[in-house]
Amino acid sequence: MRVFWKNLLRALRRLFPDALTHAQAVAFNMFLAFLPMLLFALGLLSSSPRLGGAVQELLYRVRWILPPGTRRVVSDHLAHANGSPLQLMMVGLWGTVLIGAQVMIGLMQGFRLVYGIRERPSFWSQQARALLLLAVTIGPFLATVIVTVFGKQLRGWMIGQFGL
Repeated sequence: MRVFWKNLLRALRRLFPDALTHAQAVAFNMFLAFLPMLLFALGLLSSSPRLGGAVQELLYRVRWILPPGTRRVVSDHLAHANGSPLQLMMVGLWGTVLIGAQVMIGLMQGFRLVYGIRERPSFWSQQARALLLLAVTIGPFLATVIVTVFGKQLRGWMIGQFGL
């Protein structure tokens, strides 16, 4: 039992305050990465005339996802975005890659901190790993966002196709 308490105290010393600070930084960067991804999605949807209604659906759904203080600002900005769809997509993609890589670097640093790993990879190695992790995780994240935003339409299409 004494070993348990000793290990618990050692783990808590690793977690507080450094790991908590890293977790807050990662959460902030994740929120920042969401906005460029939203620009990318808006550019993608507005590039097709058939998906014009999807832009309005996206704007409606975003109001439920964002915190109350930022809902109006983001939805007003997205509703009156004057850039071409390609510009929105490029700015959104560039911002998502930049900020998303920082999220992954923060996660890697947090895991190194929690597990007590002292060695740090080189800058370029760390950037390459972050981009690889971002590429692997962005697919499931996009699938989740698409199902969240277009779940109603997807359900209607599946009922029509499969008769469920």
